[in-house]
Amino acid sequence: MINRFIYTFIISLLISCSTAESGELQRVAYAEEQWLGYMNVSEDSIPFRFSLHKSGILTLINAGERITLNPDSSVNDTIFYSFPQYESRLALTQNHEVIQGYWHYYSKGAYRVPFRAQPNNATACANDGQSNKYQVVFSPGNVSSSQLAIGLFVLAPDKCLTGTFLTESGDYRYLQGEQEGNRMWLSCFDGAHLFFFSGNINGDSIVSGKFLSGNHWEEEWCGVKKANAQLQHPDSLTHYIDGTNPLTFNATDLTGKERTFGLGDYRDKVTIVQIFGSWCPNCFDELITFNEINNELADKTLQIIPVAFERSDSLPLAAVSIKKAMSHSRLPFEPFFGGKATKNAASEVFTQLSPISSFPTAIFIGKDGRVRKIHTGFYGPGTGNHHLHYKAELKTFLSSLINE
Repeated sequence: MINRFIYTFIISLLISCSTAESGELQRVAYAEEQWLGYMNVSEDSIPFRFSLHKSGILTLINAGERITLNPDSSVNDTIFYSFPQYESRLALTQNHEVIQGYWHYYSKGAYRVPFRAQPNNATACANDGQSNKYQVVFSPGNVSSSQLAIGLFVLAPDKCLTGTFLTESGDYRYLQGEQEGNRMWLSCFDGAHLFFFSGNINGDSIVSGKFLSGNHWEEEWCGVKKANAQLQHPDSLTHYIDGTNPLTFNATDLTGKERTFGLGDYRDKVTIVQIFGSWCPNCFDELITFNEINNELADKTLQIIPVAFERSDSLPLAAVSIKKAMSHSRLPFEPFFGGKATKNAASEVFTQLSPISSFPTAIFIGKDGRVRKIHTGFYGPGTGNHHLHYKAELKTFLSSLINE
Protein backbone atom coordinates (compact mmCIF):
# COMPACT_ATOMS: atom_id res chain seq x y z
CA MET A 1 0.00 0.00 0.00
CA ILE A 2 2.81 2.40 0.88
CA ASN A 3 4.79 1.77 -2.30
CA ARG A 4 1.66 2.07 -4.39
CA PHE A 5 0.84 5.38 -2.75
CA ILE A 6 4.37 6.73 -3.31
CA TYR A 7 4.20 5.65 -6.95
CA THR A 8 0.88 7.49 -7.38
CA PHE A 9 2.34 10.49 -5.54
CA ILE A 10 5.30 10.76 -7.93
CA ILE A 11 3.28 9.96 -11.07
CA SER A 12 0.90 12.82 -10.24
CA LEU A 13 3.86 15.18 -10.27
CA LEU A 14 4.98 13.88 -13.67
CA ILE A 15 1.48 14.27 -15.07
CA SER A 16 1.32 17.85 -13.79
CA CYS A 17 4.62 18.53 -15.59
CA SER A 18 3.54 17.06 -18.91
CA THR A 19 1.25 19.94 -19.88
CA ALA A 20 3.73 22.70 -19.02
CA GLU A 21 5.83 24.76 -21.39
CA SER A 22 9.43 23.60 -21.73
CA GLY A 23 10.80 26.24 -19.34
CA GLU A 24 8.16 25.45 -16.74
CA LEU A 25 8.71 21.73 -17.20
CA GLN A 26 12.37 22.10 -16.27
CA ARG A 27 11.48 24.14 -13.18
CA VAL A 28 8.85 21.68 -11.97
CA ALA A 29 11.03 18.64 -12.66
CA TYR A 30 13.77 20.06 -10.46
CA ALA A 31 11.34 21.32 -7.83
CA GLU A 32 9.86 17.82 -7.52
CA GLU A 33 12.48 17.11 -4.85
CA GLN A 34 13.01 20.53 -3.24
CA TRP A 35 10.24 22.04 -1.13
CA LEU A 36 9.70 25.03 1.13
CA GLY A 37 6.94 24.62 3.70
CA TYR A 38 5.24 26.96 6.15
CA MET A 39 3.92 25.76 9.49
CA ASN A 40 0.85 27.76 10.49
CA VAL A 41 1.35 29.02 14.04
CA SER A 42 -1.31 31.40 15.32
CA GLU A 43 -1.01 34.49 13.10
CA ASP A 44 2.50 33.56 11.91
CA SER A 45 4.06 31.03 9.54
CA ILE A 46 7.31 29.24 10.31
CA PRO A 47 9.36 28.18 7.25
CA PHE A 48 10.92 24.73 7.01
CA ARG A 49 12.79 23.02 4.19
CA PHE A 50 12.75 19.47 2.89
CA SER A 51 13.51 17.33 -0.13
CA LEU A 52 11.37 14.48 -1.39
CA HIS A 53 13.09 11.70 -3.28
CA LYS A 54 11.29 9.71 -5.97
CA SER A 55 11.53 6.68 -3.65
CA GLY A 56 9.34 8.51 -1.14
CA ILE A 57 12.15 9.30 1.32
CA LEU A 58 11.73 12.74 2.89
CA THR A 59 14.75 14.69 4.18
CA LEU A 60 14.40 17.71 6.45
CA ILE A 61 17.07 20.38 5.89
CA ASN A 62 18.31 22.63 8.71
CA ALA A 63 21.56 24.32 7.65
CA GLY A 64 24.16 21.53 8.04
CA GLU A 65 21.70 19.02 9.51
CA ARG A 66 19.81 16.39 7.52
CA ILE A 67 17.02 14.30 9.06
CA THR A 68 15.86 11.39 6.90
CA LEU A 69 12.32 10.04 7.24
CA ASN A 70 10.88 6.95 5.58
CA PRO A 71 7.17 6.63 4.78
CA ASP A 72 5.62 4.16 7.19
CA SER A 73 1.88 4.15 6.46
CA SER A 74 -0.85 5.78 4.40
CA VAL A 75 -4.57 6.38 4.63
CA ASN A 76 -6.41 7.24 1.42
CA ASP A 77 -4.36 10.09 -0.12
CA THR A 78 -2.34 10.92 3.01
CA ILE A 79 1.10 9.48 3.71
CA PHE A 80 2.70 9.42 7.18
CA TYR A 81 6.34 9.85 8.16
CA SER A 82 7.23 9.00 11.74
CA PHE A 83 10.34 10.48 13.33
CA PRO A 84 12.72 7.68 14.28
CA GLN A 85 13.76 9.32 17.56
CA TYR A 86 10.74 11.30 18.77
CA GLU A 87 7.09 10.59 19.41
CA SER A 88 5.95 12.71 16.47
CA ARG A 89 5.14 12.37 12.79
CA LEU A 90 4.34 14.26 9.60
CA ALA A 91 1.20 13.71 7.51
CA LEU A 92 1.41 14.75 3.84
CA THR A 93 -1.21 15.07 1.12
CA GLN A 94 -0.05 16.11 -2.35
CA ASN A 95 -2.12 17.98 -4.94
CA HIS A 96 -0.17 18.91 -8.07
CA GLU A 97 2.50 21.43 -6.98
CA VAL A 98 1.22 21.81 -3.42
CA ILE A 99 1.74 19.58 -0.40
CA GLN A 100 -0.52 20.06 2.60
CA GLY A 101 -0.46 18.29 5.91
CA TYR A 102 0.33 18.60 9.60
CA TRP A 103 2.93 17.85 12.21
CA HIS A 104 1.55 15.80 15.11
CA TYR A 105 3.63 15.67 18.31
CA TYR A 106 1.57 12.89 19.84
CA SER A 107 3.54 12.59 23.07
CA LYS A 108 1.96 16.00 23.79
CA GLY A 109 -1.52 14.69 23.04
CA ALA A 110 -3.46 16.73 20.47
CA TYR A 111 -0.50 18.97 19.58
CA ARG A 112 -0.89 19.50 15.82
CA VAL A 113 0.50 22.19 13.54
CA PRO A 114 -0.82 22.38 9.94
CA PHE A 115 1.46 23.28 7.05
CA ARG A 116 1.53 23.95 3.32
CA ALA A 117 4.55 23.49 1.03
CA GLN A 118 5.45 24.39 -2.54
CA PRO A 119 8.40 23.57 -4.81
CA ASN A 120 11.56 25.57 -4.11
CA ASN A 121 15.09 25.03 -5.39
CA ALA A 122 16.95 27.08 -2.78
CA THR A 123 17.05 24.80 0.25
CA ALA A 124 20.83 24.65 0.73
CA CYS A 125 23.16 27.41 1.97
CA ALA A 126 26.74 28.18 0.94
CA ASN A 127 29.34 26.86 3.38
CA ASP A 128 31.14 30.15 3.92
CA GLY A 129 30.29 33.76 4.58
CA GLN A 130 30.56 36.64 7.01
CA SER A 131 30.42 35.61 10.69
CA ASN A 132 28.95 37.84 13.38
CA LYS A 133 28.58 37.40 17.13
CA TYR A 134 25.87 39.12 19.17
CA GLN A 135 25.15 39.51 22.85
CA VAL A 136 21.45 38.64 23.00
CA VAL A 137 18.75 39.12 25.62
CA PHE A 138 15.50 37.16 25.54
CA SER A 139 12.46 38.82 27.19
CA PRO A 140 14.44 42.07 27.63
CA GLY A 141 11.51 43.91 29.18
CA ASN A 142 10.93 41.36 31.94
CA VAL A 143 13.54 41.48 34.70
CA SER A 144 12.36 38.25 36.37
CA SER A 145 12.45 36.09 33.21
CA SER A 146 15.02 37.75 30.93
CA GLN A 147 17.82 35.47 29.77
CA LEU A 148 21.21 36.19 28.25
CA ALA A 149 22.34 34.39 25.12
CA ILE A 150 24.92 34.59 22.35
CA GLY A 151 23.84 34.79 18.73
CA LEU A 152 26.22 33.22 16.18
CA PHE A 153 25.26 34.06 12.58
CA VAL A 154 26.94 33.44 9.21
CA LEU A 155 25.68 35.43 6.20
CA ALA A 156 26.51 33.80 2.85
CA PRO A 157 26.85 35.78 -0.41
CA ASP A 158 23.45 34.48 -1.57
CA LYS A 159 21.79 36.19 1.45
CA CYS A 160 21.34 32.80 3.10
CA LEU A 161 21.72 33.08 6.88
CA THR A 162 22.74 30.23 9.18
CA GLY A 163 23.67 30.06 12.85
CA THR A 164 22.41 29.33 16.32
CA PHE A 165 21.93 30.79 19.78
CA LEU A 166 23.97 29.72 22.79
CA THR A 167 22.18 29.96 26.13
CA GLU A 168 23.09 28.90 29.65
CA SER A 169 20.91 25.82 29.19
CA GLY A 170 22.22 24.74 25.79
CA ASP A 171 21.84 25.80 22.15
CA TYR A 172 19.07 26.19 19.57
CA ARG A 173 20.73 23.74 17.18
CA TYR A 174 20.91 24.21 13.39
CA LEU A 175 19.13 27.37 12.25
CA GLN A 176 18.73 28.52 8.64
CA GLY A 177 17.04 31.48 7.03
CA GLU A 178 17.72 34.70 5.15
CA GLN A 179 18.94 38.24 5.59
CA GLU A 180 17.76 40.85 3.13
CA GLY A 181 18.21 44.54 3.78
CA ASN A 182 17.63 45.14 7.46
CA ARG A 183 15.39 42.11 7.92
CA MET A 184 16.64 38.71 9.15
CA TRP A 185 15.01 35.43 10.08
CA LEU A 186 16.08 31.90 11.05
CA SER A 187 14.11 28.69 11.58
CA CYS A 188 14.52 25.03 12.45
CA PHE A 189 12.24 21.98 12.43
CA ASP A 190 13.56 18.63 13.66
CA GLY A 191 10.48 16.74 14.85
CA ALA A 192 10.96 17.75 18.47
CA HIS A 193 11.20 21.52 18.06
CA LEU A 194 9.81 24.10 15.66
CA PHE A 195 11.77 27.35 16.09
CA PHE A 196 11.51 30.74 14.41
CA PHE A 197 13.58 33.84 15.10
CA SER A 198 13.15 37.17 13.32
CA GLY A 199 14.45 40.69 13.83
CA ASN A 200 15.41 44.01 12.27
CA ILE A 201 19.07 44.96 11.89
CA ASN A 202 19.83 48.53 12.94
CA GLY A 203 23.57 49.20 12.66
CA ASP A 204 25.29 46.90 15.15
CA SER A 205 21.99 46.04 16.85
CA ILE A 206 19.12 43.64 16.22
CA VAL A 207 15.82 45.11 17.39
CA SER A 208 12.15 44.07 17.41
CA GLY A 209 13.17 40.43 17.65
CA LYS A 210 10.52 37.72 17.88
CA PHE A 211 11.06 34.09 18.95
CA LEU A 212 8.39 31.45 18.34
CA SER A 213 8.53 27.85 19.54
CA GLY A 214 5.74 25.86 17.91
CA ASN A 215 2.28 27.17 18.65
CA HIS A 216 2.82 27.39 22.41
CA TRP A 217 5.55 29.98 22.99
CA GLU A 218 6.31 33.54 21.88
CA GLU A 219 9.04 35.78 23.24
CA GLU A 220 10.82 39.03 22.38
CA TRP A 221 14.58 39.30 21.96
CA CYS A 222 17.23 41.83 20.97
CA GLY A 223 20.97 41.80 20.36
CA VAL A 224 24.11 43.90 20.03
CA LYS A 225 27.13 42.90 17.95
CA LYS A 226 29.88 42.01 20.41
CA ALA A 227 32.97 39.96 19.53
CA ASN A 228 33.66 39.04 23.17
CA ALA A 229 30.08 38.20 24.19
CA GLN A 230 30.06 35.74 27.09
CA LEU A 231 27.77 33.69 29.32
CA GLN A 232 28.28 32.16 32.74
CA HIS A 233 30.42 29.03 32.57
CA PRO A 234 28.26 25.87 32.31
CA ASP A 235 30.20 24.30 35.21
CA SER A 236 29.18 27.14 37.57
CA LEU A 237 25.38 26.99 37.33
CA THR A 238 24.46 23.88 39.33
CA HIS A 239 26.28 23.01 42.56
CA TYR A 240 26.78 19.94 44.70
CA ILE A 241 25.53 20.96 48.15
CA ASP A 242 26.31 17.81 50.15
CA GLY A 243 30.01 18.26 50.76
CA THR A 244 32.11 15.19 50.02
CA ASN A 245 29.33 12.66 50.57
CA PRO A 246 28.73 10.35 47.58
CA LEU A 247 25.85 11.06 45.22
CA THR A 248 22.81 8.99 46.18
CA PHE A 249 19.56 8.81 44.22
CA ASN A 250 16.76 6.43 43.27
CA ALA A 251 15.72 5.59 39.71
CA THR A 252 13.81 2.78 37.99
CA ASP A 253 15.07 0.54 35.23
CA LEU A 254 12.80 0.08 32.23
CA THR A 255 11.42 -3.21 33.58
CA GLY A 256 10.07 -1.41 36.64
CA LYS A 257 12.72 -2.41 39.16
CA GLU A 258 13.73 0.43 41.47
CA ARG A 259 17.41 0.92 42.13
CA THR A 260 19.33 3.01 44.64
CA PHE A 261 22.63 4.39 43.35
CA GLY A 262 25.45 5.19 45.74
CA LEU A 263 29.15 4.83 46.45
CA GLY A 264 29.28 1.15 45.50
CA ASP A 265 28.19 2.02 41.96
CA TYR A 266 31.00 4.54 41.46
CA ARG A 267 34.01 3.08 43.30
CA ASP A 268 37.00 2.48 41.02
CA LYS A 269 35.07 3.85 38.04
CA VAL A 270 34.80 7.26 36.40
CA THR A 271 31.06 7.92 36.18
CA ILE A 272 28.88 10.37 34.29
CA VAL A 273 25.28 10.57 35.52
CA GLN A 274 23.30 12.37 32.84
CA ILE A 275 19.88 13.93 33.51
CA PHE A 276 18.09 13.80 30.14
CA GLY A 277 14.83 13.25 28.26
CA SER A 278 14.02 11.35 25.08
CA TRP A 279 12.27 14.51 23.81
CA CYS A 280 15.49 16.59 24.13
CA PRO A 281 17.77 16.79 21.04
CA ASN A 282 20.58 18.48 23.01
CA CYS A 283 20.50 15.61 25.50
CA PHE A 284 21.20 13.13 22.74
CA ASP A 285 23.88 15.34 21.25
CA GLU A 286 25.55 15.08 24.65
CA LEU A 287 25.02 11.32 25.02
CA ILE A 288 26.40 10.73 21.52
CA THR A 289 29.45 12.83 22.43
CA PHE A 290 29.94 10.82 25.63
CA ASN A 291 29.77 7.63 23.57
CA GLU A 292 32.28 8.94 21.02
CA ILE A 293 34.75 9.86 23.78
CA ASN A 294 34.13 6.53 25.51
CA ASN A 295 35.03 4.71 22.28
CA GLU A 296 38.09 6.89 21.73
CA LEU A 297 39.38 6.31 25.25
CA ALA A 298 38.46 2.62 25.16
CA ASP A 299 38.74 2.44 28.94
CA LYS A 300 36.44 0.07 30.80
CA THR A 301 36.54 2.21 33.95
CA LEU A 302 34.35 4.91 32.29
CA GLN A 303 30.59 4.41 32.73
CA ILE A 304 27.61 6.54 31.72
CA ILE A 305 24.30 6.36 33.62
CA PRO A 306 21.45 8.21 31.82
CA VAL A 307 18.39 9.06 33.93
CA ALA A 308 15.37 10.07 31.86
CA PHE A 309 12.57 12.48 32.74
CA GLU A 310 9.71 12.05 30.30
CA ARG A 311 6.51 13.66 29.03
CA SER A 312 4.57 10.83 30.65
CA ASP A 313 5.08 9.76 34.27
CA SER A 314 3.76 6.31 33.34
CA LEU A 315 6.74 3.97 33.11
CA PRO A 316 5.31 1.76 30.30
CA LEU A 317 4.68 4.83 28.11
CA ALA A 318 7.95 6.49 29.06
CA ALA A 319 9.89 3.29 28.38
CA VAL A 320 8.63 3.19 24.78
CA SER A 321 9.93 6.73 24.15
CA ILE A 322 13.25 6.08 25.89
CA LYS A 323 13.93 2.81 24.07
CA LYS A 324 13.02 4.35 20.70
CA ALA A 325 15.37 7.31 21.14
CA MET A 326 18.26 5.26 22.54
CA SER A 327 17.96 2.69 19.76
CA HIS A 328 17.89 5.33 17.02
CA SER A 329 21.03 6.98 18.42
CA ARG A 330 22.71 3.54 18.76
CA LEU A 331 23.69 4.19 22.35
CA PRO A 332 24.90 1.21 24.41
CA PHE A 333 24.10 2.66 27.85
CA GLU A 334 21.35 1.28 30.08
CA PRO A 335 18.86 4.10 30.69
CA PHE A 336 16.84 4.61 33.86
CA PHE A 337 13.58 6.45 34.51
CA GLY A 338 13.47 9.34 36.95
CA GLY A 339 9.95 10.71 36.51
CA LYS A 340 8.05 13.53 34.84
CA ALA A 341 9.91 15.89 32.51
CA THR A 342 10.09 18.89 34.83
CA LYS A 343 13.07 20.54 36.47
CA ASN A 344 11.30 20.29 39.83
CA ALA A 345 10.89 16.52 39.42
CA ALA A 346 14.58 16.16 38.54
CA SER A 347 15.54 18.26 41.57
CA GLU A 348 13.42 16.00 43.81
CA VAL A 349 15.37 12.95 42.61
CA PHE A 350 18.78 14.65 42.84
CA THR A 351 18.33 16.32 46.23
CA GLN A 352 22.08 16.80 46.80
CA LEU A 353 22.27 19.28 43.93
CA SER A 354 21.16 22.89 43.84
CA PRO A 355 17.98 23.15 41.71
CA ILE A 356 18.28 21.59 38.25
CA SER A 357 18.06 24.37 35.66
CA SER A 358 18.47 22.47 32.39
CA PHE A 359 18.02 19.26 30.44
CA PRO A 360 20.64 17.93 30.00
CA THR A 361 22.69 18.20 33.17
CA ALA A 362 25.77 15.98 33.59
CA ILE A 363 27.31 14.98 36.95
CA PHE A 364 30.95 13.84 36.79
CA ILE A 365 32.17 11.48 39.55
CA GLY A 366 35.75 10.32 40.16
CA LYS A 367 36.95 6.83 41.06
CA ASP A 368 36.82 7.78 44.74
CA GLY A 369 33.07 8.43 44.45
CA ARG A 370 33.36 12.22 44.85
CA VAL A 371 31.42 14.56 42.57
CA ARG A 372 34.06 16.52 40.63
CA LYS A 373 31.87 18.87 38.61
CA ILE A 374 28.36 19.42 37.27
CA HIS A 375 27.87 20.64 33.70
CA THR A 376 24.61 22.39 32.84
CA GLY A 377 23.26 22.25 29.28
CA PHE A 378 25.24 21.24 26.23
CA TYR A 379 26.60 22.95 23.12
CA GLY A 380 26.00 20.49 20.30
CA PRO A 381 27.47 20.15 16.79
CA GLY A 382 25.27 23.01 15.55
CA THR A 383 27.53 25.40 17.49
CA GLY A 384 30.60 24.51 15.40
CA ASN A 385 33.89 25.33 17.12
CA HIS A 386 32.19 25.71 20.51
CA HIS A 387 31.22 22.04 20.34
CA LEU A 388 34.64 20.88 19.14
CA HIS A 389 36.40 22.89 21.85
CA TYR A 390 34.20 21.48 24.62
CA LYS A 391 34.57 17.91 23.33
CA ALA A 392 38.38 18.24 23.40
CA GLU A 393 38.29 19.70 26.93
CA LEU A 394 35.94 16.96 28.10
CA LYS A 395 38.15 14.21 26.71
CA THR A 396 41.17 15.67 28.52
CA PHE A 397 39.19 15.99 31.76
CA LEU A 398 37.90 12.40 31.63
CA SER A 399 41.38 11.11 30.81
CA SER A 400 42.74 12.83 33.91
CA LEU A 401 40.06 11.21 36.08
CA ILE A 402 40.76 7.79 34.56
CA ASN A 403 44.47 8.16 35.24
CA GLU A 404 44.06 9.05 38.92
